[in-house]
Amino acid sequence: MPAVAKHIARILIGITFITSAVLKMIGVDAFEVYVFSTGWFGLPFATILARLIISVEGMLGLLLLLQYRYDVVKKITTGTLAVFSIYLIYLISAGRTENCQCFGTMISLTPIESLVKNLALFVLLFISWKCPVIKIPQQASIALFVIVFTLVLPSFISPPDFIVKYPDMPESTLQIAEKRIANNPVMQANQVTEGKKLVCMFSTHCSYCKHAAEKVSIIAERLNLDDEVVYVFTGDEQELPQFWQESRSNQFHYFFLPMRNFFEIAGPSVPSIYLVDGGKVTTHFHYRNIDETAIKSFFE
Repeated sequence: MPAVAKHIARILIGITFITSAVLKMIGVDAFEVYVFSTGWFGLPFATILARLIISVEGMLGLLLLLQYRYDVVKKITTGTLAVFSIYLIYLISAGRTENCQCFGTMISLTPIESLVKNLALFVLLFISWKCPVIKIPQQASIALFVIVFTLVLPSFISPPDFIVKYPDMPESTLQIAEKRIANNPVMQANQVTEGKKLVCMFSTHCSYCKHAAEKVSIIAERLNLDDEVVYVFTGDEQELPQFWQESRSNQFHYFFLPMRNFFEIAGPSVPSIYLVDGGKVTTHFHYRNIDETAIKSFFE
């Protein structure tokens, strides 16, 4: 096979890996929730693993283009594709048909479509296996920069939530929320102050609320919570079917509040999530600091 065909195959593989990494990075919040949704990892580890996958894909793509240590990089690429393909086969055997996040949220592929894409990449790898190496000046130095750059960039652009110290809601604000929950007849009618509740204040069109709802749903399934979870919405009720679909959340007990009453309780931003024990608000979470361990401890 002509050398030019081998180089084209190698470049196509590299560009595919780089594209996958960039698109995952653009939608990193959704991707880390997807990794968490597998149920195999806790939330902190899922955030690390999501960024590590992005780093590995970007690194392999750039090293394939650079052709540094090509004999090693092509084998690592083959192993990476094999691992991804085994996971896709698992999804297919489980009957999963949703976007598998191979290209993040911007290009939606089902597991079957993504497996076909991987098979095409395997063919390109076979074609490029004995690709003649082109020596580039300072190749080793460039490769070192690529490795460090790709490992650091995802966490620099979007630091994992668990290593960032977010300010807690002031105690006075929690007390105000507690008082307004107690004085709101709709809250009372929906038994928010009875027993222990995880009260989630969401807007129907807020993308972070949808990600938070998916996180909450996954945590609730892991902790066997159902009646303890309450969704409080503001916004257009006609958008609710789209909210359920895009958040992939269980449809817990929910109700709507007028916007003014809603933000009197939620505070200035959403999502706003409260742990409520017999009407007493004990803890507040926003999207970035949802803590599965704290929720588990609260309900135990």
